[in-house]
Amino acid sequence: MKRTTPVNLINNVNKDTFSKRERQKRFQRVKNENEYWNSIIIRHVNSLGESTKVFTRDGGSYNLFIPGINIIPSLQEINKIVYKEKECFITLYKLEFMESRLFPLILLNSRFENNSQKETSRICVELLTRMTKIYPMGKNLYDLSFLKINSAYKDLFILNISIIRNIRNMLQWHLKLVDKNNDDRKFIHLLLLIYRNLLAIKDAPGSGNLSNNEKLKAHFDLIVQFFNENLCEPIIIMASDKNEAIWHTLIFEIFYYILEHNSSDDLFTDPKMEASSKGVKLMEQIKNKQDKIRKKFSKVCPKVWIDTKKGYEKPVDIRQTWQEVPRLDSIGLREKVENGQENLTEHVNKKRRVVLDDQTRKCMKLISLKIITSSAFEVLISTIQKEIKAKLDNPNINKIIVYYLYLVDYILNFRIRLTSESSLYLKDEVLLSSINKISDISQVLPAITVESFEWTFSLLVRSEPKENSNRILQYAFKCLKSMLSTIKHALNGSNREMALSILKYIYDNEIYTNRILDLLENIEILTFKERKALLSAVHVYLETLDHYEGMTQLSDGPQKEFISDEIIRNYCKVLEEYSKLDDDELNYIVEFFYRIWYKYDLEGMFYKITIMFLFSRILNDLGHRQGLTSAQDELLSFILNISNKLLCEFPKNPLLYVELLYPKSSEDCQILQQGYNRICKI
Repeated sequence: MKRTTPVNLINNVNKDTFSKRERQKRFQRVKNENEYWNSIIIRHVNSLGESTKVFTRDGGSYNLFIPGINIIPSLQEINKIVYKEKECFITLYKLEFMESRLFPLILLNSRFENNSQKETSRICVELLTRMTKIYPMGKNLYDLSFLKINSAYKDLFILNISIIRNIRNMLQWHLKLVDKNNDDRKFIHLLLLIYRNLLAIKDAPGSGNLSNNEKLKAHFDLIVQFFNENLCEPIIIMASDKNEAIWHTLIFEIFYYILEHNSSDDLFTDPKMEASSKGVKLMEQIKNKQDKIRKKFSKVCPKVWIDTKKGYEKPVDIRQTWQEVPRLDSIGLREKVENGQENLTEHVNKKRRVVLDDQTRKCMKLISLKIITSSAFEVLISTIQKEIKAKLDNPNINKIIVYYLYLVDYILNFRIRLTSESSLYLKDEVLLSSINKISDISQVLPAITVESFEWTFSLLVRSEPKENSNRILQYAFKCLKSMLSTIKHALNGSNREMALSILKYIYDNEIYTNRILDLLENIEILTFKERKALLSAVHVYLETLDHYEGMTQLSDGPQKEFISDEIIRNYCKVLEEYSKLDDDELNYIVEFFYRIWYKYDLEGMFYKITIMFLFSRILNDLGHRQGLTSAQDELLSFILNISNKLLCEFPKNPLLYVELLYPKSSEDCQILQQGYNRICKI
């Protein structure tokens, strides 16, 4: 019998063969195109000049760059090619184009003695902006090589201080021009782009087993170089000038990347004292756990690494804390011998540690204070608000909104702490004198107007997690918290009437309360960080409304609407992760629970089996621990009090065993606590 082949099978095989051939042809075509463009780039790069070694009379030598003849046409061709062909960036990186060609050309032509030098510098600067382009830190493997290249370029600028100095000089030269044409403005924009790109570059994934502190150290080193070369002064001057508003958005981004990893709380912290106190706490915990096996230990002076703030780590000598320490093998620490000396390494410390020296800490603190204490923010906030409103429909504006919320929260939080604390651990009298200016609320007035509150509340809208990729909601909660705290503090100052008018507007406007309630009732769509930020904002929101009621003798405000079984259940969802909550976040939850119990006398809202199971788990975990924080003690105290209250109510009302199974409204809770016989007659 003759074997037949189905027609469909033959067609499928032909299609697969055809598609395979097409892929091979496409791959070969792309390869040929890349080789073509690479050959052109190599030819133009070589025509820019070359380095030669020059020997001196004392036997030394140095490298001398000899520029080519047709520099400007070659630079223009390279600029056009990299604009069209992204793969050419890899070729330029392999040729060491930036350090061997661009840097020498910038150093030779940055004086602008003639039009040729100015045009050469302009093209070089434009190429630097293209080569330091920001790539998203996503899962796209295609961008991985470019992320690694960017990280290497950032290190190049750190090592070549003269380039940073020359770029600053070019910026100052253009700013001094009285009549700036379009080319001058474009040049200033390109220079600002270089600073923004360098600060925004992050370490590429897979570029090495680098700890967070190593990545931050490179970032801090770059900021220190900017500080040493006095780069921030012209940028702050531009930010303070309303006539330079066309660059304010770019400057706003630069300020964000400088302050991103140096929070306002760090400005009030002495890293040495903090590391020492954390070392004491750590050793107290170890000592409490190992009371029975503690013994004398005086041969070796062990050191334990203590994490403080982001990027700050400090070795703490154990002998500074006690003369007695636990035995090494009992706490997971072990000795090793290096160069004949005994050193102590930590069990969890598998990566190389980087310690920021005191000079770096001081520079980071000084540059942060210079930015936030200048008059720039008063101008920047107004400018950015106008731009956000004008481009609200543009999806790219989400990034600017995040920067705005972060920086407003940063400066408001700094001002709040400044009014209550006076220690900044600084000896710079000039800077300390300028810090006093920020205590005046007029410096931050554009951020706390009624319009600013309306706009911030408008961001508190539920959205799917994929749509909220820029963390707008998280920063909106933090910013709202700082804005409310600032208004609350302003009630005791000369701007009392203004603060009262804003609070009255918030108190009477039910839309704001409904937005917060909607998020509390649908907390499952939020990330854990957003949940924590939401609870902190709710805490300050309720406290501010209570304070306003106390000053105006009002009552029956919107605070009662926060008492519901659904909201309490969502608070308990956050409390389930109590080990991930810090003291402030735990206090927000406990104080909300006490508000329901003491202010509204509705302790029956907690008489629910799921809540009691959660309280029992927390009690079993924390109840036997030693060295608990104050917030953990308050949480345990509340759990014990509410549990004892429930046990005392069982004999009086046996139906409570049934009520534990069902959710309750505030009205049901009142009936439960007052007794069924007063309401229901059987």
